[in-house]
Amino acid sequence: MSARAEVAAESGWRDLAELYRVHAPNGRRLAYLLTFDQALAEDLVQEAFARLVGRLAHLRDQAAFDAYLRRTIVNLSRKPPTSTCCGRSSKRGMHGSVGRRSSTSGGSTSASRRR
Repeated sequence: MSARAEVAAESGWRDLAELYRVHAPNGRRLAYLLTFDQALAEDLVQEAFARLVGRLAHLRDQAAFDAYLRRTIVNLSRKPPTSTCCGRSSKRGMHGSVGRRSSTSGGSTSASRRR
């Protein structure tokens, strides 16, 4: 590898590390809210970054990276676990049951109030 290519690669890795440092905390927070599992939340953020890294050059608006990351995390949290994504299931059976409420959660619904 030429010296110029090595410098460019090193600069790219530093930029990527900075991108992760800036956006990962909010991504982990969102992933945790979707899964209620700290380890799985970290896995989802890492998987989302891995998917977006290859697409960085194709993003229409580089400033909208946070929105792309959030959308990717939400999409990954809705998929059942596979060997290509995180490799394990969460406490909720999938990455997260967004918008669904368990009947045993103790939440009050209009049907249970009528009884």
